[in-house]
Amino acid sequence: MNRSEALAIVQKQYAELSDMNRDRFAELANNLLQTNYFVEKKVNVEEFRFLIANATLFSAYFSLIDIDFGIDQAHRYAYLKNAQKHSKLSLNLIESQVLLSLRYLYQMKFSEVTLSDDVAIYYSDLNNELKRTGAIKDNIKKGDIKPILRKYRDYNLIDYIANDITENSDARITIYPTILTAVKYDDIQELLAKYESYKKSGREDEEADED
Repeated sequence: MNRSEALAIVQKQYAELSDMNRDRFAELANNLLQTNYFVEKKVNVEEFRFLIANATLFSAYFSLIDIDFGIDQAHRYAYLKNAQKHSKLSLNLIESQVLLSLRYLYQMKFSEVTLSDDVAIYYSDLNNELKRTGAIKDNIKKGDIKPILRKYRDYNLIDYIANDITENSDARITIYPTILTAVKYDDIQELLAKYESYKKSGREDEEADED
């Protein structure tokens, strides 16, 4: 839809909302702008139903600022993406490596569960995958991995309950299906190309080495 059509939809449908639902709309819109992904399992079911019922309004609203709104009904999450990229995440090399490893592990584990089940891995699985791909030689530094995992948890890509996940190799990490939108096939190829360019040039990612 163009901006004129989107504005007309927003004006009409927003005016039809009750005061309570206007507050709910504002809260959910702000939540999506902050996290990019909205997972039904992490929120009140009524909030997700509100998103579905008002999908046209949300879509029109976000299109005014060149952001696409979508709902994956099969995996039960909503997401935002812009015209150029699939997500708003800006990542350095080690963050990209961790995200790609999480995406690979999700794919490997997905065949073992049903749609209603969570895909879960152990922290050791992630560490071993990073070593297998050559992203790291030894165990990943705690100072590197902790802020990365917190970032992905804030973006509703993963979840975990351990206070210090790096202290227990058996700590469980839930990987949400939102990672399917965050890392699509084309993104994987782009990330792999980035890894290869770093290997060939022998460059180090300075931001990733900061502790």
